[in-house]
Formats: sequence, structure tokens, C-alpha cells
Amino acid sequence: AASVAQVHAATLHDGTAVVVKIVHQGSDERAAEDLEIMNSLAQLWEHNDPRAKQYRPVQIAHEVSTMVLDAMDMRTELTTLRAFGKRLAEHREICIPTPFPELSSQRVLTMTRLEGTPLRTTADVEQAGWEVDSLTHQVVSLYFEMIFEHGMFHADPHRGNFILLHDGRLGILDFGDIGRFTAARREQMERMVLALALRDAEEFSRVLIEISDPPPTANMTQLRIDLGSWFDRYVDVGVGELDLGSLIRSAMGLLHRHGLTLPADFTLLIR
Repeated sequence: AASVAQVHAATLHDGTAVVVKIVHQGSDERAAEDLEIMNSLAQLWEHNDPRAKQYRPVQIAHEVSTMVLDAMDMRTELTTLRAFGKRLAEHREICIPTPFPELSSQRVLTMTRLEGTPLRTTADVEQAGWEVDSLTHQVVSLYFEMIFEHGMFHADPHRGNFILLHDGRLGILDFGDIGRFTAARREQMERMVLALALRDAEEFSRVLIEISDPPPTANMTQLRIDLGSWFDRYVDVGVGELDLGSLIRSAMGLLHRHGLTLPADFTLLIR
């Protein structure tokens, strides 16, 4: 069970093992009420507080509403599963559930059942026949492909959404949260990754400023100085020395101080 839906094991009349994902009774009505309140508060804040406009609360509330409503419509996840199934078909070591459109609807999604070992510990990985380094490389490579080639990526990659199948493949579950990148955003991401790899603080700052769209009141000189200091402190070190939590907190604090906001697609990638 999760916040939006609950998954039940089932068997089709022909013996096929499936799972049936059903939206919780009344959750769509409650979500609609909550989203209406959130959007109203965002409009009220932006209308009455001149400082609020730099954070674009109305735009953010709209983006969140779209994401929530998409997650609650099982037809959206069905379409996503089919799209990912086609895009990842060549990856024989990867498996995602196959949906059954004739047994699905707005509130119900029926798909093939994946059975195997949950990805919890190093011992689980090794007992399933994988090496940890190999699994890590596989997942990272897959995400780079989804982001930079397909422009669409699974946006909820916690360990509960991965399963090590009995046949040696890696199963990926729950395609309710999906991130999408336009060609222009992918180009920005490529520049940012290259800047990180080359330790190029100036280029990294240029790309981040493009993505975050600073307000007219931003002090660009000070912003670039602060971004350069942040880069030197957190990025220009070895991977083993990185404190990811501190890095993200400091980055978000820096953006907040300068009145910058990240678009929804980029925020999903950070998550």
C-alpha cells in the first residue's frame, strides 16, 4: 500500500501471475480538495506579497497538481509502462511489468507480476547472483540512457522499486512518477555533467543560471561568486569525500538566498 494506490496479487484465468494496482477509495476526491487549497494559497501569496513572485508559487503549485493528478490516473502509468517497454526492449538484463490494457482503467492497472529478491542489502544482491559494482554500474548507465537519450526517466528510484529477479534480471517497479526532459533541457544537462567532470566552475554556474532563470533583482555578480565558492567546497573533491545531504542543503539555501527556483523537471531529477 502507498499513498495513492494499493497493489494486490492476482492470477488471470489462463494462469498468468499478475498484480492489480487499485487507487484508494476516495483518494482522488481528497487530492482534488487539497490541490484546490494549495493553488488558492499560492495565488493569494503571490497576489499579496511582492517578494513571493520570485519563487513562482502559482507555477509550482500548478506543476505539482499536474504530477499528482497524473500519478492518480492509472491510464497514465499504463501508457508510461508501454513507452518504457519499447525504449528498453534491447536491454535483456532489465525487466519492467507488462500492462494489460483490457484489464485496466482510470482507477485500476493490471500488469505482470515480477518475483524475486527485494534490493535491501549487499547480501541480498550477492545471493541473487549479482556483484554490487556490476549492479551499480548497470543502474547508473540505465539512468544516463533514460535522461540523455530518451528524455524520460523513472523518477522514484528508491530500493523498494527495484527487484532482483530469479532469472538474473533486474526488475524496475512503479512508474507512477516520471520525469521528462525536452531536447533543450537535455543539452543543458550534458553541459552541466561535462562541467562537473572537467571541474569547470564557470560553465557549471552558467548552466545553473540558465536553468533557474534568476529574477531581474538578482545580483548576478554575487550569485556567480557564491556559486563558484559552493563548487570549490563541494564539487572539486573526490567522490568518496562528498557529503550529499550537506551538498544539496547548501545548494538549495544558495538558490533561496538569490531568489532562484528550479523547474519541476530538474527538481524530479535531483530527487
